[in-house]
Formats: sequence, structure tokens, C-alpha cells
Amino acid sequence: MAERADLEEYARKRDFGTTPEPKSRGGRRRRAEPRFVVQRHAARSLHFDLRLERDGALASWAVPKGVPLHRGIKRLAVRTEDHPLEYLDFAAVIPEGQYGAGRMTIWDAGTYEAERWDERELKLTLHGDRLAGPYHMVKTGGAEGKEEWLIFRSGSDGEASPDPHERFASLRPMMATLVDAPFDDDGWAFELKWDGYRALALVTSDGTELRSRTGRDLRGNFPDLDLRRAVLAQEAVLDGEVVVLDKDGRASFQALQAGRGPVTFVAFDLLYEDGAWLLDRPWRERTARLDAVLSPDAPPRAIRSDHVVGRGRALYEAAEAAGVEGIVAKRVDAAYHPARRGDDWRKVKVRQRLTAVIGGYSAGAGARRGSFGALLVGAYDADGLHYLGHVGSGFGDDDLRSLRARLDALADPTCPFVAPPPEARGVRWVRPELTCTVLYAEWTDDRRLRAPVFAGLSDVPPAEARLSAPPSSPTPLVDPGLKEQRIAEGGREIRLTNLPKPFWPEEGITKGDLLRYYAGISTALLPHLAGRPMVLKRYPNGWDKPFFFQHNLPADAPEWLSRIELMRGDKPSREPNRYGIVDDPLSLLWVVNLGCIDLNPWQSPADAPDEPTHVLFDLDPAEGLPFDAVVEVALLVREELDALGLRGVPKTSGSDGMHVFLPVGPGHNYEVTKLFAQAVAERLVRRRPDLVTTEGLIAKRGARVYLDANQNGRGKTVASVYSVRPRPGAPVSTPLAWSEVRPGLDPRTLGMSAALERVAKDGDLFADVLYEPQDLAPAVARLAGGT
Repeated sequence: MAERADLEEYARKRDFGTTPEPKSRGGRRRRAEPRFVVQRHAARSLHFDLRLERDGALASWAVPKGVPLHRGIKRLAVRTEDHPLEYLDFAAVIPEGQYGAGRMTIWDAGTYEAERWDERELKLTLHGDRLAGPYHMVKTGGAEGKEEWLIFRSGSDGEASPDPHERFASLRPMMATLVDAPFDDDGWAFELKWDGYRALALVTSDGTELRSRTGRDLRGNFPDLDLRRAVLAQEAVLDGEVVVLDKDGRASFQALQAGRGPVTFVAFDLLYEDGAWLLDRPWRERTARLDAVLSPDAPPRAIRSDHVVGRGRALYEAAEAAGVEGIVAKRVDAAYHPARRGDDWRKVKVRQRLTAVIGGYSAGAGARRGSFGALLVGAYDADGLHYLGHVGSGFGDDDLRSLRARLDALADPTCPFVAPPPEARGVRWVRPELTCTVLYAEWTDDRRLRAPVFAGLSDVPPAEARLSAPPSSPTPLVDPGLKEQRIAEGGREIRLTNLPKPFWPEEGITKGDLLRYYAGISTALLPHLAGRPMVLKRYPNGWDKPFFFQHNLPADAPEWLSRIELMRGDKPSREPNRYGIVDDPLSLLWVVNLGCIDLNPWQSPADAPDEPTHVLFDLDPAEGLPFDAVVEVALLVREELDALGLRGVPKTSGSDGMHVFLPVGPGHNYEVTKLFAQAVAERLVRRRPDLVTTEGLIAKRGARVYLDANQNGRGKTVASVYSVRPRPGAPVSTPLAWSEVRPGLDPRTLGMSAALERVAKDGDLFADVLYEPQDLAPAVARLAGGT
């Protein structure tokens, strides 16, 4: 049977002995309304094909960016050869070497009505699952024999789906709550915990937008991660993790941080698809749609995070055997709650096991005064005993008492490690005769145990506690033993200089030690700095030497460093300052290399400089006042906030005082946060005039704690959480659990090693400041009403 005249070009381009595409068999239009199909065609150039049933064939257009889902968008559509009606149901892979080689899937299908159809213009009403409503097509010209048209959603009637960009910009991922042990339950799904950067991905025909869990734009970090070919939708929002996979398919966080190897997006949730938000749908439905929307051709650029239902313990054992970070449990009937860390998602971390030699211990403080704070442990290789980390958790009261007695009997003035660990001040060395079992999460780049936990003494002889399989990590990110060091990542490079320079001469802490600390703490620290203008406070010669503030970036700042121009304070100035923004490890190290001992970001983001993200309660004690007085005032602040239905998050200032942050949502200005802080402070003064003051003049404060509401102001800063402070001993502004805010708390014990250990063990205790914003309006109304 001869081909129809309008299908000759279709037949001429195809070898039907090779391609699975259908021949025309003289299909006829059915009696009902004419049909349409939109096919996603992953050919050499990804595009969508619109086909409209007309006169026994399918009039066809290639639409490079897809038929618009929203009003106000006009898309190019290029007329192609007519296709047979049999193509309405075609979905297959066209083989390499054939015309249009690539995967073709059906994106939408249905019927349509044509109000107008002529050589220059089409007015259609589509009745599909995704495309439902009026569309307009206008011929604009042609090039190289191809007719060019514009297609757009008509505004005459019908509902159009909302553009996802605006909602995506403020969307934050749902978080999991840490629990102690795995469990089995048929109402839960269990998947591996991937060790990478959590990210939300908005995939549209224009590209892929990636945002971190704090909302930071990650496209600069992963410029090659484009997911358009990985999803079978025109638009989608995926929740997942950006990882680097090793040869065994395990995520390597160290490789990801160092920029080694291609990145993969591990998708585990679908939040939006082609006009429909899915947040209120149960997990089982969202993930079923995710399975359908991920292309079979997605790997290795994107992969699906597999799961099992009901068998959490078995998956945990498999994760433990494979040496991965842990597992995540998700209630199968749960909706998606952005920015919330609730009970519907839970995580269980896996620990690896090591026999280590005890080489010393740090002094205890608070409840551990009289015993010890942490054990310093190591293991042997051919060079001798190498320090592997501080182990400060996992001890019972009996362990603390009995171990201290045994360690004192082994006291030795000589450090047993090949290289003394950083921050050895106050450490007591012992002869390396005791071994213990240590559970840990993984190795860090500088050959340290991440998240170590004491699991009991061991009977393994010290000489047998060896690094039989040393960490296969690259050169440490920062090596304080070098004079200077170049670090490259993703085409960018910085030079770290004068690493041996003493920054705390009495403690033996160098500039290199400071840089290594900030590299190690960067995962927890950077979310609190990202997107905020940074005031540079520079100590080029150490903590006890002259310093200066710098609001403008130096002229030699690298071009890749994020920056913004802003007026400094509430009043207009002659010209704006050019502030830097620290949003990744390389920019962090560049800033610290300038001599910035502590980090001083604005309290509002660069894109909303007049909207603080928190209320700051700054507790500043009079000179000589014991720290217990600061603790007492912090607890009073907590009581006041609790009474108002609010939750504050405490941290030490790293100096003599404390800070309590009250995270608030967008829309509050500094006038509101300052007045709120002042109102709470005045209530405390009325309760405890002997302990609390709001008096600005130092001479009039007396032996009281000053609550400084004036720190809530545009451009005003306090030292960021995890900042090292220019004080004796290099203390760190350390986040606290409220259970730790009690008499006997000694901020001087919270230094760099302690901060790293706490983060490894407990994660970021200050994370609620980022992810749990609160509404001030009800509390302001109560204060205004005098209740």
C-alpha cells in the first residue's frame, strides 16, 4: 500500500527494518474529537514533539523547551514532517544511527478542539492530563525550509498551573530526627543515608536550579549537574543528595568536599511535577511518581535512592557491613513538611569499629570535674603511634571513675604520639599501655576519626592496635606543617600563607592550626554564613596583636568570591560597601587566611538586608562576674520565651558571655526585633533588678549582666557560631543544648577540638536557628497587652 503523499517524507527518513517507529497502516480518525500527543524526545538535542490529529495524519512540531505550562511564556515550535496516526501511542528507543536516535516517551495525550486552523494561526483547546486549556499558535516565519511558530498559553479562559520558581526559592527540605536504633515496621520505608550535600533541584526546560537546605544557590558548586535528561517531566522539583560515588558505589563526602570525581544526584523524593505540587500527598505516592519520572537513561548523572519496606534492621546491618553512613526511615503515609524536623522521618547512624591505644586525656569540666573530658587515642603504623582523635562520649559514671584511676597510674610527661595533636594544652599524657574499642562514623581527610564513641576497654595488646588499612584519603585539606599551601577546587585556587606563624604563642597554636580547624568545622559552620554579608575583622599577627575591621573586600579578592554592595547601617552613607559572602569551604579558608580569627556575618541575608533572621539576646557580664551569673540570666531568658510560646537557641559567645538566638521567619525588620529584645530584657530587669540590667553606661551597670538589645541592628554583628575567639586558649563560640546551660558550665573548656568532637557526635546543635523559624506576632501581641 502506497504511503499518503503527506507521509512520504516521514517514510523516506526511516529504515523500518531497524527503527521501532510505526509505518502508516492507513489509520483513520475516530468519530470522537481529534487527538493530540506530546512526546518527550531525548535525541541529540532534547525536545518535545507536539502532534495534532488532522486529515488522517499527525501535524507535528518540535518544541525545544516544551509546550508552556504557564501563562506569559512563549515557546518556539518548528514544523516537522507529518507522522502517521499510529505514532499517537509510540514510546520506545530509536537506535543509534537512525534518524532521531534516542528515547521517546509520551509526556501528555488527550483530545483537542480547534477554534481556528489556517496557514498562519491555530487556536486550540487541549484536554490532556498536563495540558488542559486554551493555546495559541502563530506562524512567525521560517529558516532553511522549516516553518517557525510561537506557541503560548492563551489568557482567555481556563486555569493555568502556577510557575514553580517563586515557591521553590523559599522551599527548604524536610529533615530527619536522629534516633538510637533501627527498627522493623511495615508502615515505614527504609533507605540508605547518603553522605553528601542535601539539595533541592528544580528542573525546567531552561536548566537545573540547585539549592542547599539553607536556600543557598549551589549551581556555582556543581555547574555541570544538569538533570533535564534525567527526568521525563518538563518541570520537576526533586529532593535528594549531591554525592561523589566511589568504585563500590558508596558516597565519599571527602571526595565531594575536595571536588574529586563526577557528581551524582541521588533522588529520594518528588515534590512537584508538571504543574502539580505534591507536598500534601503521602510518601508512597510521591515516590511512586518519582520512579515513573526518572528516566532509565538518568544514571550516572542521577540515580534513585532504593528503599525497603518494613525491614529496617536488615538494611541497617547491610549498611554497617558496607561501611556507609547510616539509614533513614520514612513513614509511608506521611506528607512532606518543608523545613521541619519531625518524627515522620528518622535517621540511624552506623558506626565502624577500631581498636585504639590510649595516649592521654584532657581535663574534665562541669559534671566531669575530677575525672576526665576525653581520651586521646591513636594506632600504630611503621613510624610509631599516630594520634587519631579525642573520644569524649560513650562513658558511664563507673568508666569515668575507674579509668581515671588507671590512667593516673600510667602518667608520663612525654607525649607518646609521633606528632603531638593540636590543642595539647592541659592534656595529661600516659604510657601507651591501655587499648579500647572505639566506634566511629568514618575517616576525615586529615586522618582523624569522625564521631568517635568509647565502647569499652580492650584486651588487644597495644602493639597490635595498628592501622592495617590506613585511610585512603588524599593530602589533608590544610597541612599546618607547611609554610604555605595552594588549594584548588573546581577551577578555583587559593594560597594559604604563613601557616607556621604563632597566633596563640603560649598555647602553641599557629595560623595553620586555625585554618585546619575551620576546614574541619566548615560543614556545620557554612550554613550559618551562607548568603550573609561578612564584616572582616583581621588579626594579621595573632590574637593579642592589633586588629582592624574591613567592610570592603580587598582589591585582590578572587573574582569567584561572592559579593554584594550595601549601605552599612540604618542611615544612608555616601557610597555602599562591597561585602564578601562566605558560602563554601574555599571562600571560608580565603577569609581566615586574611587573619580573620572570628567570623562576623550580618544578622540578615544579603538579598533581604533589612530583614533579620533572628532576635539576638546578647548577655554581657560585668567584669569579674562569675559565669554562673550568665547561666542564670540565660535560663531566665529561656523562661520568658517559653512563656511567650517561643524557643531560643543558646551558644557561648566564646568570650565572657552568651548569646540566645530566637529564629524568626521573613518579614520582620530590625525595629521589630530590637523592640522585642528590649521588651523581654525589661521584663527580666523587673524580675531580677539585682542580676539583670539594660543600662548602657558601664559605670552604672554594677555587678550585673547587661542585656544589649541594641545589637539587633542593620549591619551590626556578633561572632558567628563556631567562631574561634581572640582570647587566651582560643575558645570557640559553641552551641549548647539547654540541658548543658547549668551552674558549673565553663566556656574556657570549649575550644577547637571540643567543637569538632561535639559536631561529630551531636551534629549542629544550632541548626534550629536555620530550620525552625518562629512567628513573633502572637508574642508581640501578648507583650503589647501586658500579659
